[in-house]
Amino acid sequence: MTKITKERFLEILEVLNERLEENKLSMSLNIYGGTVMMACFDVRPATKDIDEIFETFPQIKTILNDIAETYGLDENWINQDIQEPLKHVKHEHLKETYTYNYLKVFTPKCRSNAGNEDFIIKTGTIQGLCRCRIFD
Repeated sequence: MTKITKERFLEILEVLNERLEENKLSMSLNIYGGTVMMACFDVRPATKDIDEIFETFPQIKTILNDIAETYGLDENWINQDIQEPLKHVKHEHLKETYTYNYLKVFTPKCRSNAGNEDFIIKTGTIQGLCRCRIFD
């Protein structure tokens, strides 16, 4: 399985933006977990998948599959499992972290008095959601 580094992730976002433009589409996606630790805080060198939420339809799936093939990524390189625990969050505060013409990438706006690992909502666990204090 190919790991996704920050540099590769940013390259993929640029390619995704180009493909969205070609298809006359726009997209917003929210990233979480290890992806945020890698892409925003430089705390991890790479991640095995991208934890994110976005609305999908056939054209988007085709674009994402093409990107996976181009970069030799696992077919499950997009992980939307975070949707289940986020159902328990009444209101999520997000900040726009990366902006392209056809693509906007958002991350949770969090702070913590603990170490960096408490900074980000961890995927798949309600306990992880409770460890992060959301603020305006």
